[in-house]
Amino acid sequence: MKNIVTFILSICCATIVQAYNIGHVTIDFTDADRADRSVPCEIYYPTTTSGESTPFASGIFPVVIMAHGFIMSPVDYSYLVNSLAINMI
Repeated sequence: MKNIVTFILSICCATIVQAYNIGHVTIDFTDADRADRSVPCEIYYPTTTSGESTPFASGIFPVVIMAHGFIMSPVDYSYLVNSLAINMI
C-alpha cells in the first residue's frame, strides 16, 4: 500500500513540475549610506525563452537571494543558479 501511495504522489508531482528557461539581467543599485557605492546585481529568473532581459514566465515563484563569498565571482556559482532557475515549481 505504501508503494502505491508513493507512486501516485510521484506521478502527481511530476505533472506539476515544469522546467523553465533562464532569463538574465544585470542591475546596478546605489548605496547612498556608503558614499553612493555601486552594488551590481546579477538577476536570474524563470522565463519561457532564454536570454537577456526576456519576459518573466507566468506563475508564482520563490525568491532566492545569495551573496557570493570573499574573492569569489558570481560565475563560480553558475551551477547553483542554473539548477534553481530551471527547476522552479
